[in-house]
Amino acid sequence: AICINSILFPVLLATLGIVGDWSTAGIDGGNNLATFLSLSVSAPVGEELCKAGAVILMARYIDSPRRGFQVGFTVGLGFAIVENLTYVAGGFVGGGLIGFALTSFIRGLGSIPGHAVWTGITGLTIGWALSRNKSLADSVRGALGESDEVDSVNQPTWSLIDKDTGMQVDSVGGNQGGTEALASDAVVSDSGVAVAGGGVAIASTSRITLYGNNQREIFAGRGFPLPQTVTSGLLLAMLGHAFWNGTSFLSLYIAEMMGLSEVGMILISLGWTAFLVTAILFIGINIIRTVATVPGPTTAD
Repeated sequence: AICINSILFPVLLATLGIVGDWSTAGIDGGNNLATFLSLSVSAPVGEELCKAGAVILMARYIDSPRRGFQVGFTVGLGFAIVENLTYVAGGFVGGGLIGFALTSFIRGLGSIPGHAVWTGITGLTIGWALSRNKSLADSVRGALGESDEVDSVNQPTWSLIDKDTGMQVDSVGGNQGGTEALASDAVVSDSGVAVAGGGVAIASTSRITLYGNNQREIFAGRGFPLPQTVTSGLLLAMLGHAFWNGTSFLSLYIAEMMGLSEVGMILISLGWTAFLVTAILFIGINIIRTVATVPGPTTAD
């Protein structure tokens, strides 16, 4: 992301005749158009692509759309923290104590929830792709060096418990059908306990994942509308990121064109940031509520 924002995109702008003073990213220094394009085009595209790549690297942890959202949300939080450290350090060096305090407040308040929600959306759609397409999931995990073969030594030991008496009926080891055979016969009772076809409850020392065939039907029409393809999720994340960065720059640019004092510009920046944070929290809360209804792995412990 640093290479895209600091090297590749400035070179692209230079070839187009748009050259700014890249030593200063503020309104007062450098070409305003170059700064605006860097914030609203380069940063959203480059950063969201890199964060999506980081989510894919964690594919072994993604077994459902819900889990994809959780991984993406975490990746976004981590990215925001690292990015904020660089901005805060720059604010302290370039702006002294006041610059440090203002930058810390604005970056800490604004960018952390934004990055988390945007990358969470991307992770959600990656989760959809991996959970719907087993061959794709196997290819991705294989490319990351993960084997689909399960060592019989590491297979779980299953205990069959009579649901009425609570007594153990039999044990199923890794060489007697294994996880796949047992999971194929398992259903989930109303109580959420996995039971075999004959009504015998299953207890295990490890966890299995059972997917229903009606994932789309479960999700359709519930809560906040969310994208279900990687392209749409990534595009939505980029657009949200671009709107945040672009309008933040324009609010300061308009304030400067109006001849407002430095204090007035700071107040404008804080006010617009507060609006953006309120909006992203509202959107994020509704997304999280909807994600709770997104098909997740049905597990038995």
